[in-house]
Amino acid sequence: MHCAYVPDSKALVRRSIRRGVDVAPMHVDICTQMDLFGWQGPHAPGAEKAATAVQVPVYESLSDEEIERVGRLVRKQLLKAPRPPLTS
Repeated sequence: MHCAYVPDSKALVRRSIRRGVDVAPMHVDICTQMDLFGWQGPHAPGAEKAATAVQVPVYESLSDEEIERVGRLVRKQLLKAPRPPLTS
């Protein structure tokens, strides 16, 4: 698996699985949302970003055609995703 940060990981996973590609969400506990780490406040941007990652299937056993299909599907789904607003 290779991981990628995407704007809407839940939507990408749902659309990919419906099309037969096993894109999986990262299953992480975001420390800034846990009572144990609440005292740190919002000073852990990497922890929040980890929740936006998905795992894209790329295995040695996949054929070149299968890898290209996975890439095309993920790219197509990302192009459909709404763009986040630009910040200055």
